[in-house]
Amino acid sequence: MKTFGLLAIALTAALLSSGCGYRIVRNSDVTAKRFARDSASITTLERQLVALRLQCRADSVRLENDLATQRAAVAALPPASPPSDSALKVRTAEVATLKDQLTKVSAELDRIKRRLANPRG
Repeated sequence: MKTFGLLAIALTAALLSSGCGYRIVRNSDVTAKRFARDSASITTLERQLVALRLQCRADSVRLENDLATQRAAVAALPPASPPSDSALKVRTAEVATLKDQLTKVSAELDRIKRRLANPRG
């Protein structure tokens, strides 16, 4: 019975004490530290966002300048002239020659196919 009484006293003392020897951390302390850390993170992120916006604007201006330069360079090029009659005649002759060669090669291919389909022997 004496053991039961001591045990009851120990349990009562444990319940009434500040967590059995553990330090109780005040919620306001943790909240204040978390708030300070989050505030610093937000400030850093805002600074990075401002820097990225400035960089974006600078890149946009640079690209617009590059585009204007390229447009001016294209506008300065002389317009392409249509091919002359002599160049057109040369191209027509070359096309005719290639068509003739294609016809000959196709005929040769057909001859080879017929020969392979009906082997002698």
